[in-house]
Amino acid sequence: MPIYRYKHPKSGKVVEIIQKMTDRHEYCDENGTQYERVFENPNLSKDTIINPFSKNDFINKAHDKKMNVGEMWDLSKDLSNKRKQIDGKDKIKQNYNKQKYESRINHIKKNTSKKISH
Repeated sequence: MPIYRYKHPKSGKVVEIIQKMTDRHEYCDENGTQYERVFENPNLSKDTIINPFSKNDFINKAHDKKMNVGEMWDLSKDLSNKRKQIDGKDKIKQNYNKQKYESRINHIKKNTSKKISH
């Protein structure tokens, strides 16, 4: 059920009351004082949920929020942790590390096979 806020007309004290949406949204204290309802903007955001397995979601969020490199690293780490929670491991990170390892091995093999001339 939603929480509704009411303000005391003289003291300004704000109380939060849980009410059904179908209830009358009024509040009186034990002394019979009628409180004024406080209206607030809801905290809505269209991009709070991002699919941790979606490359496009990451790219779109980074672009839309105009993130700097540090913010993208933080987001990447958060998404990696979510993937780990869901699957028990982060396959994207594992694939990246595997490719990075293979690339380094190939680079070493390529450079050590050359003969050094004096």
